[in-house]
Order: sequence, then structure tokens, then C-alpha cells
Amino acid sequence: MINSIFEMFTEVKSRLSKIEENTSTLEEINKKLSNLSMRVEKSETEIGSMKIRIRDMESDLQGNSDIMDRVKAANDTVGRNITKMKKNIEALEKNENEVLDDVDELHEMMTELRDRATDAQCRSIKYNLIFSGIPEKVWDQHQSPDDDELTLKNFIVQKLKIEDAHQIAMANVHRIGQRDRRTGARPRSIIAKFVYYKDLVRVKRNAKELKGTHFGINEQFPKEIEDKRKTLYPVAKEERKQNKKTVFNRDQLYIDGVLYKSPDVQPGQPTQQPRTKRR
Repeated sequence: MINSIFEMFTEVKSRLSKIEENTSTLEEINKKLSNLSMRVEKSETEIGSMKIRIRDMESDLQGNSDIMDRVKAANDTVGRNITKMKKNIEALEKNENEVLDDVDELHEMMTELRDRATDAQCRSIKYNLIFSGIPEKVWDQHQSPDDDELTLKNFIVQKLKIEDAHQIAMANVHRIGQRDRRTGARPRSIIAKFVYYKDLVRVKRNAKELKGTHFGINEQFPKEIEDKRKTLYPVAKEERKQNKKTVFNRDQLYIDGVLYKSPDVQPGQPTQQPRTKRR
């Protein structure tokens, strides 16, 4: 019996030893669990911090997204405005081209009308001759002026050797320019309109009788043509010195039957560049 009790105590003691050993193991496990718990808490804290940072980042991203949306909307608006401006510019350019075309057409019409007016004026004064150098009587308010037609016909008889000059029909004869009432040193020219062109041709043909005198006979032309002729007079004078025949046809000069061209005009180049419409 005593032996049985002793064996039982021995077995109990053995079990207690095992329990003590297991208890030390449990303490180590508790320590490990404590450490793990601390690490878990630390991780949870870091995770919370990361969640806050993630929310901030999401908020920033949302703000950036809103900004990008506004920028995109602004770009779209700018794009629409640019497209609209381009269309307006194209419309303006089209209108400008149309206006320029109209201006060119008006210019051409004006040029044509001016040419036609000049031609009509040339025709209206085709029967006119201008006589220069014929003396003019000095007179005052108590004296009557010269009879210009009689003075001119006497000049034609005496200087041009046309005996029947008094039979020549003239529609209008008068002096032109400002009268020198004091001395008459510079007599005004006389302009005469002949009724018959054949009489004008006969007077012009006899103008050779005035060579070497201060008298002169010239056709009347519009100012545009006369200005052009003035630039050609020195050329004609030099050509005549070389015994070449010079003939004027309005504002054109022919030398020995060949049309004279200004030196600044290249061969084959028109005297005036044609106008082209803008497109």
C-alpha cells in the first residue's frame, strides 16, 4: 500500500515537473505573443497613418483631376474660340479679296474712262492750233483790245505766205493766259479753232516759213498727252540734228518711221505692266 502511495507521489511529482517545464514554455509563448501584439499595434498605427496619407493623396488627385478638367474645358473653349477666329479671318480675307477685286475693276474702269475722256478731248480739240510769239498791243481800260482773229489772219498772210488766209473759216480765236498789261513784253499765245481740217493742214504745212524766227505753231493736246510730249521734245530735237525725220502722233514719237521707246523700257517689255486681279 505504502509502495503504491509512493509510486503515485512519484508519478505526481513527475507530472508536476512536466507542468513546470510546460509553464516556462508558456511564458516564452506569452512573451512572444506580447511582442507580436506590440508589433501588430505598431503596424496598425502605421497602417492608419498610411490610410490618412492615402486619403490625402486621393484628395490631391481629385483636386488635380478637377484642375485638369477645368484646364481641358478651358482648352476646349480656347479651341472653339480659335476655330471661330480662323473662320472670321477666312471670311475677312475673302471679303478683302472681293474688295480688292472690286478696287481693281474700278481702277480698270477709271483707266478706261480716262482714256476715253482723253480721246474724246483730243477729238474735240483736233481742229485747234496754238500760235505763239505774235505781238500783242498794249492797252488799258480806255482802249479796245485787239481783234484776235484779224491779227491771226494777218500773221498767216504775212508770215506763212497764205494769201487767202482771210477766207479761212475759224470758229473761235482768242488769246490764252494772263495778259501783261504794263509792257506786253511777253505776248500771250493765240488759240484758233478751224472749221475745216484742210485749212488747218495747210497752215501747219506752211509752218516751215517760221524756221529761224521766234514764232511757233503747235497742235493743242490734253495735259496728259502734252506732258508726255514734253519729255519727247528733246529727243526729237537731237534726232533732227542728225537729219532724221521725226513725227509726233499724239504722245508717240516716230523716228524715220520707227516708234521711239524710252531707254528704261526693255525690248519686248510693255510700257505699262498689266494689272491682274488678286485672288
